This record gives sequence, C-alpha cells and structure tokens, in this order.
Amino acid sequence: MSRRFLSIGVALPGQSGNRSGAGGQTGVRAGRIPAVSRSADSARIRRCVGSHRARIESAPESPGGEAAVALIFHESPGSASPELLFIERAARDDDPWSGQMAFPGGRRDSGDRDLAETAARETLEEVGVPLPAALGRLDDFSNDGQARRFPEVRRVRVSPFVYELPRRPRPIPNHEVASTVWIPLRWIFDPASASTYLLERDDYRGVFPAFAFRDYKVWGITYRILEGLAEVLGLSLPSTTPYPNDLGGPAQR
Repeated sequence: MSRRFLSIGVALPGQSGNRSGAGGQTGVRAGRIPAVSRSADSARIRRCVGSHRARIESAPESPGGEAAVALIFHESPGSASPELLFIERAARDDDPWSGQMAFPGGRRDSGDRDLAETAARETLEEVGVPLPAALGRLDDFSNDGQARRFPEVRRVRVSPFVYELPRRPRPIPNHEVASTVWIPLRWIFDPASASTYLLERDDYRGVFPAFAFRDYKVWGITYRILEGLAEVLGLSLPSTTPYPNDLGGPAQR
C-alpha cells in the first residue's frame, strides 16, 4: 500500500504532483496574468482579517497534533494585486511533506508560547523572513477526513495566521524548502486558475479542487485554508469541484 497522507501543505507525501504537469488537469500555462477585480487589496485584507473572530477547534490529544502556518502578503506601490508567499518543500525521505506546496509553518514546539509564535518561528527557520505581529487568525482546519479515510494518518489541527510585510522580502530557503513563489491574489481568485488534482493510491482514488500557477498546483489543506481566507474577504475560489470527489475504489494499476 502506498504510504501517503494529507500534509500541512497541500498534498500527500511521496507525490510530486504539485507541478501542473501531473496529478490532474492544469488551470493555466505560464504566461500573462489577466487583470481582475482589486476587491482583495491590502486594505480589505487588513480590515476583514483584523475583525474576524476565528473558529478554534479542539487540539488533538496526541503529541505534535498542533501546527500553525503563515499567510504572508505584501502589495508594492502601484501593483495590481497583493501577493502571497508559498513554499515548495524539498524532497526528503524523512519529511512527510516532501516535495509538496505549502505555506511556511509546521508543528508546535514545546517551547512555543502560542501558535502565532510557532508560525513566526517556522517561517524564520524555513525561509529566513522575520514576521511582525499577525493581522489576525483565520479559522482552524484539521485533517479529520483524511485521518478517517487513511489509517496511517495522524490527526493534526492547523491554525493559519495572516501577516503583511511593507516590502517584498527575498526568501532564503533552508534545507527543508526547494523553492518559493509569490502568487498574486488576483490570479488565485481568477477563474482561469481553477484546476483539479487526481489523487491515486492503491486503496483510493479521488479528485480534489485546486488552482494552478505556472508549474505549481495548490490543493488539499492549503487550498482549504485559502477558502477560509476567501470567505473572510467575502470572495470565493473559482474551482467548483467538491472536496473531495471520491471516485469509489482503488486505482487501477
């Protein structure tokens, strides 16, 4: 049986299909980003995130069951859209999120005072970017569905925090990160970005909503976190694929 499970990032360990050439249809080829509404500008993010009262889920009883991620955005003067920072995790046999797209972040350490400190510490370690105080916290997300579906999955609760930087920093990835990419919010919310991801295991097949940007594809928990951000902003992501669309059986080998 394939030993893959949904990660804090966007996919399952051992799957390299976060590049648009694999794992389902692509939403777009590399090229021009069309102009769309500026409804998700920095002022709207500050206002909506700052006033949002996050839904806090109960933490798993097992050690290591709490995690936090950082949604980091900046908007340059005169730019058409704020940009969000994503990372591509390095391929490593000992990393359960190997090769996947994600937000900076990770599991809470015993020395972290709170989950906001977890998000900031992990971001500094992974991409060398110091963070200011968070604008706010989005609703928690957990992988309960995957934990029920796949016996090898350990439940984790992910707490997303939103940060604004006055300037676009140059990330310095550590050994855990293969690459970083800034993706404009106007593209994430554009219908042309909509895509799907086909997950195939020995014991499961399913199609998940996703969005594609150049060679990258984002799905899974990170896509769900983006749905939470969109809801706070009064927007919605363009994919209409259910989460997930089970195809009812093991993959055909």
